[in-house]
Amino acid sequence: MGRIPKSDRKNMSMLELMNKSEEAKNIVQIMLKFKPSQDDWRGIVAVPPGSLLDKIVSAFRERTDIPLEIPFFTTLCFVSAQLLKKDVKINFVGQTVKPDLWLVLLAESGAGKSFVKSTLKNHITDIDSIPEPGSSAKFVEILRDYTPGFWLRDEFGQFLYNLENQTYMSEMKDYLLRVYDQERIERNTKKETVVVENPVLTILGMSVYSVFNKYVSAESILDGFAQRFSYVIAAHDPARPPEDFPIYDMRGYQEIIKKEWDKIWNNDIHEEYECDHDTIEAFKIAFNMLMPPKTDLPTSFFRRIMFRGVRYALIYHILLHKQSQRIDEYDMAWAGRVLALHTKDVMTILNEHNKSDLDKIINKAEEIKQKKTEKGEVVMPRDLVAGIRNIKNVAEAKAVLSII
Repeated sequence: MGRIPKSDRKNMSMLELMNKSEEAKNIVQIMLKFKPSQDDWRGIVAVPPGSLLDKIVSAFRERTDIPLEIPFFTTLCFVSAQLLKKDVKINFVGQTVKPDLWLVLLAESGAGKSFVKSTLKNHITDIDSIPEPGSSAKFVEILRDYTPGFWLRDEFGQFLYNLENQTYMSEMKDYLLRVYDQERIERNTKKETVVVENPVLTILGMSVYSVFNKYVSAESILDGFAQRFSYVIAAHDPARPPEDFPIYDMRGYQEIIKKEWDKIWNNDIHEEYECDHDTIEAFKIAFNMLMPPKTDLPTSFFRRIMFRGVRYALIYHILLHKQSQRIDEYDMAWAGRVLALHTKDVMTILNEHNKSDLDKIINKAEEIKQKKTEKGEVVMPRDLVAGIRNIKNVAEAKAVLSII
Protein backbone atom coordinates (compact mmCIF):
# COMPACT_ATOMS: atom_id res chain seq x y z
CA MET A 1 0.00 0.00 0.00
CA GLY A 2 1.15 3.54 -0.65
CA ARG A 3 1.86 6.46 1.56
CA ILE A 4 -0.95 7.73 3.75
CA PRO A 5 -1.35 11.51 3.30
CA LYS A 6 -0.67 13.47 6.49
CA SER A 7 -4.10 15.10 6.28
CA ASP A 8 -5.74 11.67 6.31
CA ARG A 9 -3.56 10.37 9.14
CA LYS A 10 -4.51 13.26 11.36
CA ASN A 11 -8.14 12.21 11.81
CA MET A 12 -7.66 8.44 11.90
CA SER A 13 -7.55 6.22 14.92
CA MET A 14 -4.47 4.05 15.31
CA LEU A 15 -6.46 0.98 14.31
CA GLU A 16 -7.71 2.71 11.16
CA LEU A 17 -4.14 3.66 10.25
CA MET A 18 -3.05 0.07 10.73
CA ASN A 19 -5.87 -1.15 8.49
CA LYS A 20 -4.74 1.20 5.74
CA SER A 21 -1.06 0.30 5.99
CA GLU A 22 0.10 -3.31 5.86
CA GLU A 23 3.58 -2.17 6.87
CA ALA A 24 2.21 -0.48 9.98
CA LYS A 25 0.31 -3.60 10.95
CA ASN A 26 3.39 -5.79 10.47
CA ILE A 27 5.56 -3.55 12.61
CA VAL A 28 3.00 -3.24 15.39
CA GLN A 29 2.68 -7.02 15.45
CA ILE A 30 6.44 -7.43 15.63
CA MET A 31 6.83 -4.80 18.34
CA LEU A 32 4.04 -6.12 20.52
CA LYS A 33 4.07 -9.85 19.80
CA PHE A 34 6.73 -10.81 22.29
CA LYS A 35 5.90 -9.99 25.88
CA PRO A 36 8.49 -10.94 28.49
CA SER A 37 7.43 -12.88 31.53
CA GLN A 38 7.51 -11.14 34.86
CA ASP A 39 10.88 -12.73 35.60
CA ASP A 40 12.51 -11.73 32.31
CA TRP A 41 14.90 -8.85 31.97
CA ARG A 42 12.97 -5.94 30.46
CA GLY A 43 15.42 -5.49 27.56
CA ILE A 44 14.96 -9.04 26.30
CA VAL A 45 12.33 -7.71 23.88
CA ALA A 46 15.14 -5.93 21.99
CA VAL A 47 17.51 -8.92 21.77
CA PRO A 48 17.29 -10.90 18.50
CA PRO A 49 17.81 -14.60 19.29
CA GLY A 50 21.22 -15.90 18.24
CA SER A 51 22.64 -12.44 17.61
CA LEU A 52 25.78 -10.85 19.07
CA LEU A 53 23.51 -9.07 21.56
CA ASP A 54 22.01 -12.41 22.57
CA LYS A 55 25.42 -13.98 23.17
CA ILE A 56 26.71 -11.00 25.16
CA VAL A 57 23.58 -10.61 27.29
CA SER A 58 23.55 -14.37 27.99
CA ALA A 59 27.18 -14.30 29.09
CA PHE A 60 26.69 -11.42 31.50
CA ARG A 61 23.40 -12.85 32.77
CA GLU A 62 24.97 -16.21 33.61
CA ARG A 63 28.36 -15.10 34.95
CA THR A 64 27.71 -11.75 36.65
CA ASP A 65 25.14 -9.78 38.61
CA ILE A 66 25.75 -6.70 36.42
CA PRO A 67 22.59 -4.90 35.18
CA LEU A 68 22.18 -6.16 31.62
CA GLU A 69 21.46 -2.71 30.19
CA ILE A 70 25.19 -1.98 30.58
CA PRO A 71 26.55 -4.70 28.23
CA PHE A 72 23.52 -4.37 25.93
CA PHE A 73 23.90 -0.66 25.20
CA THR A 74 27.70 -0.70 25.34
CA THR A 75 27.59 -3.29 22.55
CA LEU A 76 25.27 -1.12 20.46
CA CYS A 77 27.68 1.79 20.87
CA PHE A 78 30.65 -0.34 19.78
CA VAL A 79 28.74 -1.40 16.65
CA SER A 80 27.86 2.24 15.98
CA ALA A 81 31.52 3.26 16.33
CA GLN A 82 32.61 0.49 13.96
CA LEU A 83 30.09 1.65 11.36
CA LEU A 84 31.39 5.22 11.69
CA LYS A 85 34.93 3.91 11.24
CA LYS A 86 33.82 2.30 7.96
CA ASP A 87 32.16 5.58 6.90
CA VAL A 88 28.74 3.96 6.54
CA LYS A 89 25.78 6.26 5.87
CA ILE A 90 21.99 6.04 5.73
CA ASN A 91 19.85 7.66 3.06
CA PHE A 92 16.83 8.72 5.08
CA VAL A 93 14.17 10.39 2.89
CA GLY A 94 16.82 12.34 1.00
CA GLN A 95 18.96 13.14 4.04
CA THR A 96 22.35 11.62 4.78
CA VAL A 97 22.44 10.23 8.31
CA LYS A 98 25.48 8.72 9.97
CA PRO A 99 24.87 5.98 12.54
CA ASP A 100 26.29 7.83 15.54
CA LEU A 101 24.75 7.28 18.98
CA TRP A 102 24.77 9.74 21.87
CA LEU A 103 23.84 7.81 24.96
CA VAL A 104 24.02 8.31 28.73
CA LEU A 105 24.04 5.13 30.81
CA LEU A 106 22.96 5.59 34.42
CA ALA A 107 23.93 2.99 37.01
CA GLU A 108 24.94 3.00 40.63
CA SER A 109 28.57 3.00 41.70
CA GLY A 110 29.98 -0.51 41.65
CA ALA A 111 27.41 -1.75 39.11
CA GLY A 112 30.12 -3.10 36.82
CA LYS A 113 30.42 -0.39 34.17
CA SER A 114 34.23 -0.58 34.03
CA PHE A 115 34.23 -4.38 33.87
CA VAL A 116 31.82 -4.35 30.93
CA LYS A 117 33.89 -1.75 29.09
CA SER A 118 37.14 -3.65 29.49
CA THR A 119 35.61 -7.06 28.72
CA LEU A 120 33.98 -5.98 25.48
CA LYS A 121 36.92 -3.80 24.49
CA ASN A 122 39.36 -6.67 24.97
CA HIS A 123 37.33 -9.34 23.25
CA ILE A 124 35.31 -7.86 20.40
CA THR A 125 36.89 -4.73 18.98
CA ASP A 126 40.04 -2.68 18.63
CA ILE A 127 38.13 0.58 18.87
CA ASP A 128 39.64 2.95 21.42
CA SER A 129 38.02 5.93 23.06
CA ILE A 130 39.40 9.26 21.97
CA PRO A 131 41.87 10.89 24.40
CA GLU A 132 40.22 12.89 27.18
CA PRO A 133 40.28 16.56 26.15
CA GLY A 134 41.64 18.90 28.79
CA SER A 135 40.37 22.03 27.06
CA SER A 136 38.17 23.19 24.20
CA ALA A 137 41.24 23.82 22.06
CA LYS A 138 42.49 20.30 22.69
CA PHE A 139 39.05 18.90 21.86
CA VAL A 140 39.18 20.41 18.37
CA GLU A 141 42.64 18.93 17.81
CA ILE A 142 41.36 15.53 18.93
CA LEU A 143 38.41 15.80 16.55
CA ARG A 144 40.78 16.60 13.71
CA ASP A 145 42.85 13.50 14.43
CA TYR A 146 40.14 11.04 15.52
CA THR A 147 36.92 11.83 13.64
CA PRO A 148 35.00 9.65 13.14
CA GLY A 149 35.54 8.54 16.69
CA PHE A 150 34.21 6.97 19.85
CA TRP A 151 34.15 8.84 23.15
CA LEU A 152 33.54 6.93 26.34
CA ARG A 153 33.41 9.24 29.35
CA ASP A 154 32.70 8.70 33.05
CA GLU A 155 31.07 11.23 35.41
CA PHE A 156 28.96 12.44 32.53
CA GLY A 157 26.28 14.09 34.64
CA GLN A 158 28.79 16.53 36.06
CA PHE A 159 30.21 17.10 32.58
CA LEU A 160 26.75 18.03 31.26
CA TYR A 161 26.25 20.37 34.21
CA ASN A 162 29.51 22.16 33.48
CA LEU A 163 28.61 22.50 29.80
CA GLU A 164 25.35 24.23 30.72
CA ASN A 165 26.56 26.34 33.64
CA GLN A 166 30.29 27.07 33.46
CA THR A 167 31.47 29.92 31.25
CA TYR A 168 34.80 28.29 30.56
CA MET A 169 32.93 25.33 28.97
CA SER A 170 30.90 27.44 26.53
CA GLU A 171 33.30 26.78 23.65
CA MET A 172 33.20 23.04 24.30
CA LYS A 173 29.41 23.10 24.23
CA ASP A 174 29.42 24.95 20.91
CA TYR A 175 31.84 22.45 19.42
CA LEU A 176 29.74 19.51 20.60
CA LEU A 177 26.63 21.08 19.08
CA ARG A 178 28.52 21.28 15.81
CA VAL A 179 29.54 17.65 16.16
CA TYR A 180 25.90 16.73 16.77
CA ASP A 181 24.93 18.47 13.52
CA GLN A 182 28.16 17.33 11.80
CA GLU A 183 29.03 20.90 10.85
CA ARG A 184 32.46 22.21 9.98
CA ILE A 185 34.61 23.36 12.93
CA GLU A 186 37.38 25.89 12.58
CA ARG A 187 39.62 27.19 15.34
CA ASN A 188 42.39 29.74 14.82
CA THR A 189 45.46 29.71 17.05
CA LYS A 190 48.73 31.63 16.95
CA LYS A 191 50.43 28.65 15.32
CA GLU A 192 47.80 27.27 12.98
CA THR A 193 44.19 27.04 11.87
CA VAL A 194 42.61 23.75 12.91
CA VAL A 195 39.76 22.65 10.63
CA VAL A 196 37.48 19.64 11.11
CA GLU A 197 35.17 18.75 8.25
CA ASN A 198 32.10 16.65 9.04
CA PRO A 199 32.98 15.83 12.66
CA VAL A 200 31.17 12.80 14.05
CA LEU A 201 31.37 10.87 17.32
CA THR A 202 29.53 8.09 19.04
CA ILE A 203 29.38 9.14 22.68
CA LEU A 204 28.77 6.78 25.60
CA GLY A 205 28.56 8.75 28.81
CA MET A 206 28.34 6.95 32.14
CA SER A 207 27.08 8.46 35.36
CA VAL A 208 25.95 7.44 38.82
CA TYR A 209 22.15 7.40 38.70
CA SER A 210 21.53 8.45 42.30
CA VAL A 211 23.33 11.78 41.79
CA PHE A 212 22.50 12.44 38.13
CA ASN A 213 19.46 14.62 38.86
CA LYS A 214 21.62 16.85 41.06
CA TYR A 215 23.65 17.81 38.02
CA VAL A 216 21.17 17.68 35.13
CA SER A 217 17.87 19.53 35.40
CA ALA A 218 14.59 18.62 33.77
CA GLU A 219 14.87 21.81 31.71
CA SER A 220 18.22 20.65 30.30
CA ILE A 221 16.79 17.28 29.34
CA LEU A 222 13.78 18.86 27.63
CA ASP A 223 15.23 22.00 26.10
CA GLY A 224 18.98 22.11 26.69
CA PHE A 225 22.04 20.39 25.36
CA ALA A 226 21.24 17.28 27.40
CA GLN A 227 18.22 16.68 25.15
CA ARG A 228 20.61 15.47 22.45
CA PHE A 229 21.26 12.26 24.39
CA SER A 230 19.30 9.08 24.88
CA TYR A 231 19.12 7.82 28.47
CA VAL A 232 19.25 4.35 29.96
CA ILE A 233 18.69 3.40 33.60
CA ALA A 234 20.63 0.26 34.49
CA ALA A 235 19.12 -0.84 37.77
CA HIS A 236 19.86 -3.96 39.77
CA ASP A 237 17.51 -6.76 38.74
CA PRO A 238 16.07 -8.41 41.87
CA ALA A 239 14.55 -11.19 39.72
CA ARG A 240 18.06 -12.28 38.75
CA PRO A 241 19.80 -13.35 41.97
CA PRO A 242 23.11 -15.13 41.32
CA GLU A 243 23.18 -18.84 42.09
CA ASP A 244 26.69 -18.43 43.48
CA PHE A 245 28.80 -15.46 44.43
CA PRO A 246 29.55 -13.88 41.02
CA ILE A 247 33.26 -13.76 40.27
CA TYR A 248 32.77 -12.46 36.72
CA ASP A 249 34.45 -15.43 35.06
CA MET A 250 33.82 -14.88 31.35
CA ARG A 251 35.95 -17.78 30.17
CA GLY A 252 34.04 -19.93 27.73
CA TYR A 253 32.16 -16.95 26.34
CA GLN A 254 35.05 -14.89 25.03
CA GLU A 255 35.62 -17.02 21.93
CA ILE A 256 31.88 -17.22 21.19
CA ILE A 257 31.50 -13.44 21.39
CA LYS A 258 34.63 -12.74 19.37
CA LYS A 259 33.59 -15.21 16.66
CA GLU A 260 30.18 -13.54 16.29
CA TRP A 261 31.74 -10.07 16.18
CA ASP A 262 34.17 -11.12 13.42
CA LYS A 263 31.37 -12.83 11.50
CA ILE A 264 29.44 -9.54 11.35
CA TRP A 265 32.31 -7.58 9.86
CA ASN A 266 33.35 -10.34 7.47
CA ASN A 267 30.07 -9.71 5.67
CA ASP A 268 29.88 -7.17 2.88
CA ILE A 269 29.15 -3.80 4.51
CA HIS A 270 27.69 -1.25 2.09
CA GLU A 271 28.78 2.37 2.07
CA GLU A 272 25.16 3.52 2.07
CA TYR A 273 21.89 2.02 3.24
CA GLU A 274 18.41 3.17 2.31
CA CYS A 275 15.09 3.44 4.11
CA ASP A 276 12.02 2.61 2.08
CA HIS A 277 9.51 5.45 2.38
CA ASP A 278 6.58 3.18 3.20
CA THR A 279 8.64 1.58 5.95
CA ILE A 280 9.36 5.01 7.42
CA GLU A 281 5.68 5.92 7.32
CA ALA A 282 4.73 2.67 8.97
CA PHE A 283 7.42 3.09 11.62
CA LYS A 284 6.09 6.53 12.54
CA ILE A 285 2.63 5.08 13.02
CA ALA A 286 3.91 2.25 15.18
CA PHE A 287 6.20 4.54 17.13
CA ASN A 288 3.26 6.77 18.05
CA MET A 289 1.89 3.83 19.98
CA LEU A 290 4.87 4.09 22.31
CA MET A 291 4.27 7.72 23.16
CA PRO A 292 2.37 8.80 26.27
CA PRO A 293 -1.27 9.51 25.30
CA LYS A 294 -1.25 12.82 27.17
CA THR A 295 1.88 14.83 27.76
CA ASP A 296 3.02 18.41 28.06
CA LEU A 297 6.46 17.52 26.77
CA PRO A 298 7.62 19.36 23.64
CA THR A 299 7.26 17.67 20.25
CA SER A 300 10.96 18.19 19.58
CA PHE A 301 11.71 15.93 22.53
CA PHE A 302 9.98 12.96 20.93
CA ARG A 303 11.14 13.87 17.42
CA ARG A 304 14.75 13.50 18.50
CA ILE A 305 13.97 10.10 20.01
CA MET A 306 12.26 9.01 16.79
CA PHE A 307 15.13 9.97 14.51
CA ARG A 308 17.54 7.93 16.63
CA GLY A 309 15.49 4.94 15.53
CA VAL A 310 16.94 5.13 12.03
CA ARG A 311 20.43 4.65 13.46
CA TYR A 312 19.33 1.74 15.64
CA ALA A 313 17.57 0.17 12.65
CA LEU A 314 20.83 0.07 10.70
CA ILE A 315 22.67 -1.38 13.69
CA TYR A 316 20.10 -4.20 13.92
CA HIS A 317 20.32 -4.70 10.15
CA ILE A 318 24.05 -5.32 10.58
CA LEU A 319 23.65 -7.46 13.70
CA LEU A 320 21.22 -9.69 11.81
CA HIS A 321 23.77 -10.25 8.99
CA LYS A 322 21.50 -8.81 6.31
CA GLN A 323 23.12 -8.23 2.91
CA SER A 324 20.51 -5.89 1.44
CA GLN A 325 21.07 -2.14 1.29
CA ARG A 326 17.44 -1.62 2.27
CA ILE A 327 16.65 -1.16 5.96
CA ASP A 328 13.34 -2.97 6.32
CA GLU A 329 10.37 -2.87 8.65
CA TYR A 330 11.78 -5.67 10.79
CA ASP A 331 14.94 -3.65 11.49
CA MET A 332 12.71 -0.71 12.37
CA ALA A 333 10.67 -2.90 14.68
CA TRP A 334 13.74 -3.90 16.68
CA ALA A 335 14.74 -0.24 16.80
CA GLY A 336 11.30 0.67 18.08
CA ARG A 337 11.78 -1.62 21.05
CA VAL A 338 15.00 0.16 22.00
CA LEU A 339 13.25 3.53 21.65
CA ALA A 340 10.54 2.29 24.00
CA LEU A 341 13.23 1.62 26.63
CA HIS A 342 14.70 5.09 26.14
CA THR A 343 11.28 6.72 26.36
CA LYS A 344 10.39 4.88 29.56
CA ASP A 345 13.70 5.71 31.20
CA VAL A 346 13.73 9.40 30.35
CA MET A 347 10.17 9.69 31.63
CA THR A 348 11.35 8.05 34.87
CA ILE A 349 14.15 10.61 35.15
CA LEU A 350 11.74 13.50 34.54
CA ASN A 351 9.28 12.11 37.09
CA GLU A 352 12.07 11.98 39.64
CA HIS A 353 12.70 15.66 38.97
CA ASN A 354 9.04 16.41 39.53
CA LYS A 355 8.96 14.88 42.97
CA SER A 356 9.17 17.38 45.80
CA ASP A 357 11.69 16.90 48.57
CA LEU A 358 8.85 15.88 50.85
CA ASP A 359 7.71 13.24 48.34
CA LYS A 360 11.18 11.77 48.31
CA ILE A 361 11.36 11.70 52.11
CA ILE A 362 7.96 10.04 52.35
CA ASN A 363 8.83 7.44 49.72
CA LYS A 364 12.05 6.60 51.51
CA ALA A 365 10.24 6.41 54.85
CA GLU A 366 7.69 4.02 53.34
CA GLU A 367 10.51 1.82 52.06
CA ILE A 368 12.07 1.68 55.53
CA LYS A 369 8.70 0.92 57.10
CA GLN A 370 8.04 -1.86 54.58
CA LYS A 371 11.38 -3.53 55.29
CA LYS A 372 10.74 -3.37 59.03
CA THR A 373 7.26 -4.82 58.61
CA GLU A 374 8.59 -7.71 56.52
CA LYS A 375 10.91 -8.55 59.44
CA GLY A 376 8.02 -8.36 61.90
CA GLU A 377 9.40 -5.19 63.45
CA VAL A 378 7.89 -1.76 64.09
CA VAL A 379 9.50 1.25 62.46
CA MET A 380 10.74 3.78 65.00
CA PRO A 381 11.61 7.49 64.61
CA ARG A 382 15.29 6.68 65.08
CA ASP A 383 15.12 4.40 62.02
CA LEU A 384 14.13 7.35 59.87
CA VAL A 385 16.77 9.62 61.39
CA ALA A 386 19.41 7.00 60.65
CA GLY A 387 18.16 6.12 57.18
CA ILE A 388 17.07 9.45 55.68
CA ARG A 389 19.62 12.22 55.38
CA ASN A 390 17.06 15.05 55.25
CA ILE A 391 15.43 14.06 58.55
CA LYS A 392 17.49 15.83 61.21
CA ASN A 393 15.83 14.81 64.48
CA VAL A 394 13.24 12.62 66.18
CA ALA A 395 10.55 15.32 66.02
CA GLU A 396 10.82 15.46 62.23
CA ALA A 397 10.80 11.67 62.06
CA LYS A 398 7.60 11.50 64.15
CA ALA A 399 5.93 14.01 61.80
CA VAL A 400 6.75 11.82 58.80
CA LEU A 401 5.59 8.66 60.57
CA SER A 402 2.27 10.30 61.34
CA ILE A 403 1.39 10.56 57.62
CA ILE A 404 2.59 7.21 56.28
